[in-house]
Amino acid sequence: MPQWESLVSISQGGILPFCATAFLCLSLAMPVRANLISSAADKTDQRSSSTVALGRNFVLRGIALAAEKDYEQAVKSFDGALTVDPESLDAVAARGMARLALRQYLEALDDFDRAVAHETNSADLGYLYSARGMCFFRTGKMSEALHDFDLSVKIAPDNATHWYQRALFFLEIEQPQQALANINQAINLQPDDTDFRTVRDCIIRSLLKDQQCDE
Repeated sequence: MPQWESLVSISQGGILPFCATAFLCLSLAMPVRANLISSAADKTDQRSSSTVALGRNFVLRGIALAAEKDYEQAVKSFDGALTVDPESLDAVAARGMARLALRQYLEALDDFDRAVAHETNSADLGYLYSARGMCFFRTGKMSEALHDFDLSVKIAPDNATHWYQRALFFLEIEQPQQALANINQAINLQPDDTDFRTVRDCIIRSLLKDQQCDE
């Protein structure tokens, strides 16, 4: 059975490509709303506009560093954002993604737990649940991982990335039929994605090999 790490080199299903996609979504969302994860703090008027702006600058710098794969410095920038603006939950989510990229799964889980507790936007929640699911998976919490992968596709069913992550999870736990169903759903949403098709071919070859062994 193909393992997760072996698929990273031939697909976009690895941790770093996922984080890169998530960071892009963060950077696109920030001009639209001041706080990526929750606008609740803004509604309480407890933070000054200068504090929010300074925190946002730290976050944007961290996202730029993450784009260069300098995740350690990105974490420091997100820490800086939280120093000046402790309520900046966009910084919490971004730091979680950077920690995930660094394989700091327990620390990332803390950030994603906080982010999930405050998020209401379905698109953002989908990414957060997928990311937290990857952390659970990497720390051996399979039932929690499946729960979050399930939530990601339930909340954001039109996002092929979440179906893809769920497919790779099923592949890792040796449920190729489930993996195939999920990768097919990802392909239905993004039919031109050659990486998705590569992984589907890998799954099909595995299934055919299993059938030959059974015969």
